[in-house]
Amino acid sequence: MRLEIVLNHEPILLYGRYCKYSRECSQTPWNVDNKTTLNGSVEEFLSKNTAAYFGSKAGILHGSGREDIDVRMLG
Repeated sequence: MRLEIVLNHEPILLYGRYCKYSRECSQTPWNVDNKTTLNGSVEEFLSKNTAAYFGSKAGILHGSGREDIDVRMLG
């Protein structure tokens, strides 16, 4: 006899705002030839902390608008 239990739940959606004060941090990871080209992104910093808090494997940032690496948000 084989018993299999599968548990699923709906995604957890968080809403928030942030101010970007550094031109060295992108909004999402930059990958070239499957290699990350920068030392971190807003998505990576947020998903690392939220994934640890909620016990998930990963987190995804769905940004509104466009931020290039060299853009600094001032307000």
